[in-house]
Amino acid sequence: MLMIRFSAAAEENVIPETRQLPRLVDRADLLSELEEEELEARLDEISERQQADVVVVTVNSLDGKSAQDYADDFYDYNGYGIGTDKSGILLLVSMEARDWHITTTGFGIRAITDAGLDYISDQFLPYLSDGEYLDAFETYADLCDEFLRVDRRQREIEDTLDGNGQTDNQEDKDREHPCPTTLEELLHHHVVQAIAGELGFGSCSSLLRESVNSTQCEQGH
Repeated sequence: MLMIRFSAAAEENVIPETRQLPRLVDRADLLSELEEEELEARLDEISERQQADVVVVTVNSLDGKSAQDYADDFYDYNGYGIGTDKSGILLLVSMEARDWHITTTGFGIRAITDAGLDYISDQFLPYLSDGEYLDAFETYADLCDEFLRVDRRQREIEDTLDGNGQTDNQEDKDREHPCPTTLEELLHHHVVQAIAGELGFGSCSSLLRESVNSTQCEQGH
């Protein structure tokens, strides 16, 4: 089921509406219709709550591009991202190339570091390689949610130290969706290369990329 997504950034997004795709684009037909509905609803809920698009894209061919270039171009061309810095995270899976890539922008750059990408990849790659696609994508989505929430909590603590308090609404959300006890639990360093090599998907090292509008991070593509 194809549904055009709507985000808080839609009004300021100059991308034509016809190019604004949903947060799940399954062009490789890896999921059933019911699975697509379930996963898209989960991606939408996380994205709107965290104010960062969490996206899954599957394709059969990379059209001659690298997985990184395809993912970056797909994100930009189709208008993903929330806020002025176009915050978001996109997982691309190519079945023909047996390759994948995660691209991050805006808020996602700070929330998911290289160590975080290694951890997330370590968790979803075994499912992906076994053909358990819904489990793979739900694992990716849930871990993105965890990392975004942990980073938001960290920023709230920093704001508190600067004299800015947390709102009651934010406290309610944290009670409803509690974060892990320590950031280290999420950043526990697993080795993804061995899993990827044994199970068939390449262990491409996903490089973080800056949003054009981001002035808070000095990391590159």
